[in-house]
Amino acid sequence: MSDANTTLLNPAGTVVCAPSSGAVPLAVTATVTLTQGATKDIRFYGQRPDGTYARWGGGNAHSAKGTLKVAGRWSVFARLWGANDVCVDTPCVVVNVIGSDSPLVTPTTPTPTPSRRSWTERVVRFAARLIRR
Repeated sequence: MSDANTTLLNPAGTVVCAPSSGAVPLAVTATVTLTQGATKDIRFYGQRPDGTYARWGGGNAHSAKGTLKVAGRWSVFARLWGANDVCVDTPCVVVNVIGSDSPLVTPTTPTPTPSRRSWTERVVRFAARLIRR
């Protein structure tokens, strides 16, 4: 039996996260687009590389901002709490957070290189010491 009332349908949708990659800490905006049903609560989750979760958002907003503070591959999704009291997760999108030790990230301040005398300068100083003897 089909019901035209969308509140009786299980919620479904897709999530988009922007930007999809960047350096730690990465501020992202996740947005969900409902494809069916109605919701009374939407929460956004990110699964960290170690398997634990971070949550942001809440209420019935279709977009929320969060900050991903751990480097690695994150899986971001929305948990839709339907008006019919059914809870459904959207498919995940991948967000790559690059750590500060990654070669893809350029440091904001250049690291100083230790000063070393050139080979020529060492030879000249050595020769000067020999001559003084």
